[in-house]
Amino acid sequence: MNKKIIITGGLGYIGRVLQEECKKEGIETIVIDNNLYGLAEKDAKFINCDLLDKERLDHILSTQREEADTIVNLAAIVGDPACLVNTRQALEVNCVGTRNLIEVANKHKYKIIHASTCSLYGSENCSPDKPLTEESPVFPIDFYGQTKYQQERFVRELANDYCVFRLGTAYGLSPRMRYDLVINLFSAKAANGETLSVFGGNQYRPFSHTRDISRAFIFAYKNNLSGIFNLAGDNETIKGIAEAFETKYGTKVEKTNLIEDPRNYIASSKKLIDAGFKFEYNIEKGIAEIIDFSRGIDYKEKKYDDKKLMEINQIDESRILITGGSGRLGRACKKIFKKAQYPNREEMSLASNDSIDSYFNNHKIDTVIHLAAMTGIPNCENDKEQAYDINVNGIRRLLDASKKYGIKHFIYLDTACVFPGTDDETMENEDSLPYPKHYYGLTKYIAEEIAKTYNNPEMMVTITRTNFTSMPWEYPKAFTDRYGTYLFAQGVAKGLRDIVKEKPQQPIIHICGDKKISMYDYAVAGGSKVEPMTLEDYKGTPLTKNMSITSKYWKLYRLEDSDFRDE
Repeated sequence: MNKKIIITGGLGYIGRVLQEECKKEGIETIVIDNNLYGLAEKDAKFINCDLLDKERLDHILSTQREEADTIVNLAAIVGDPACLVNTRQALEVNCVGTRNLIEVANKHKYKIIHASTCSLYGSENCSPDKPLTEESPVFPIDFYGQTKYQQERFVRELANDYCVFRLGTAYGLSPRMRYDLVINLFSAKAANGETLSVFGGNQYRPFSHTRDISRAFIFAYKNNLSGIFNLAGDNETIKGIAEAFETKYGTKVEKTNLIEDPRNYIASSKKLIDAGFKFEYNIEKGIAEIIDFSRGIDYKEKKYDDKKLMEINQIDESRILITGGSGRLGRACKKIFKKAQYPNREEMSLASNDSIDSYFNNHKIDTVIHLAAMTGIPNCENDKEQAYDINVNGIRRLLDASKKYGIKHFIYLDTACVFPGTDDETMENEDSLPYPKHYYGLTKYIAEEIAKTYNNPEMMVTITRTNFTSMPWEYPKAFTDRYGTYLFAQGVAKGLRDIVKEKPQQPIIHICGDKKISMYDYAVAGGSKVEPMTLEDYKGTPLTKNMSITSKYWKLYRLEDSDFRDE
């Protein structure tokens, strides 16, 4: 048996606990996650991948196959409230993403341990004496349950080797804590002396502790379980749980006959118990832990609620205009901002005020991401007039139109080349003073200064400095003594997405890598076969030696979290 387990969705509420339980058992884990909500800690170890990116997923599972043979699939948008924020995205993530995973897992001969849900049972006729089993009919009555039903069907019908767990409503502590789950929410309210509100309350629900859920996944892995298993834990009514708080903790409870959530089911875990699994947690024990942890915590913070996180995460891509769509970064952006507007030069020429004005007048635009530029130090040195018109006059024309047509957010992509780059050790941040040493850097710096003058309460202007180049490497050699905190184009595109979502108030943001590496190492990391060279070997236009930047105000990105094959 291999010692590693791959966990998709491993940064989530259950995934974080599963990592801890695996560590206790001496099982190493490989986490695959797209960090959808941006909650990963700075030092989190994971492979950044969206299951919708089937090509990248295939590459990852292929390279990891010698170290692992089992995937625990937790990747999903979880819960009806979160799914209803964007039903299309929920269908894509929960259904298309799962199908991609199954097809790639089959190709590389992985077993899948899949997290399904007891929500599939909907509102079935059942009782404590006649609980629902794995053979009971399923009829999900909420949208989330329907996506999970389709997800489970894909696993059952397509996966070559699988084990499915239908989870009860999860509760319990996690490093990625959630307070949008009933027991966790009641516990947080009780811990902070607040009243519990119970709607209806006679609905039965199975409840599963995060530790027991994680232990069951490990049990399935160690014992090579196959088939479908209820992982139900304790079955209890919502009213019964509230009354337990009232009795033991003196918590005030308000009840109403209004039924907010009609799901009602009692599930049996007998099949799993008969296989040898033992539950270690009950509701009473879980509540005590959560109450102790939650005293003084602002449990209403958005980071504890998946629905609120989904709402923050929404971007109307159709109202984003991105210039330079035919360039390397533009092509990478097309995978991140799939529905954005990417006008070509015939549709909108940055050399013409009339062309820009006509485009803006005929399209709905809220956000502009300006990537288009004449790049390359030798190119700009050789044709300074054109470089100035594209890099300086072009942004001025675009900013004028943006101001005229009420654009809310203008994002200008700048470069680390605005800094001198002569000192081997310097790491320039947003407060560092630009001092370009060549004409390309000068035009970009002038454009940056122009952009600053347009920043106002009606139109936020964000200047983003970054450092990337094309992959595969365009030249036969790469410098071993020219440095930068490089990213691949896809990594920069993801950083731009974060800027669009979070709208930082800081006018200048650096989108950069978390470590300084040489151009040679960068090229090799990008899958290119190159020969090493030094700046002494170079006889062309003077180049910056060190293009390393860092950030005082923004997150740092990992080079390995983006794919160099980004087109």
